[in-house]
Amino acid sequence: MAERTPTEEKVELKKRIRALKTRRDDAISRKAPKETASLRRGLRALKKRIRIVVKDAKAQAVASAAAAAAAPKEGAAA
Repeated sequence: MAERTPTEEKVELKKRIRALKTRRDDAISRKAPKETASLRRGLRALKKRIRIVVKDAKAQAVASAAAAAAAPKEGAAA
């Protein structure tokens, strides 16, 4: 199984968040406090996961840029 890119993972998480928000709104309208609390916790966890994915992607981009800058240039005078 191929690993997802951070962008693909972020898109998938956002789809799940939208679905949970719909379920949360429905639970609020039905006045189901325990279900609402559970859904809010789920939303919080997914949002935290998005922040982690973005942070890791940025760190990876910086590391690869630094490695590219440190690599010797081909064709340089010897």
